[in-house]
Amino acid sequence: MRFLIEAAALVAAGLLVPVVVTALQQWNSALSDNILPIFLIVTIFAIFVFSARAVIRRLHDLNRSLLWTLLLYIPIINIIFVIGLAVIRGDIGENDYGPAA
Repeated sequence: MRFLIEAAALVAAGLLVPVVVTALQQWNSALSDNILPIFLIVTIFAIFVFSARAVIRRLHDLNRSLLWTLLLYIPIINIIFVIGLAVIRGDIGENDYGPAA
């Protein structure tokens, strides 16, 4: 359940970025030329870090290693992989990565 909430928050953040970028461009063109690249870099980095964190925590909940994250870089399989992370039940009790969350 926690994975789904974090994934929904990441999708919302990803959808919000174009809105903020457009607003910055229309508000002040000179200011947006300076702030826009910094804003986009920080936002993309934050989305990457938090999505990686969510996937790693979910994989550990399923008692899987980080090597499984490589499936995220294979087209089509990555969609199936993320859906699988959302619907597969985690380990009950303790596993190799600690107690159940």
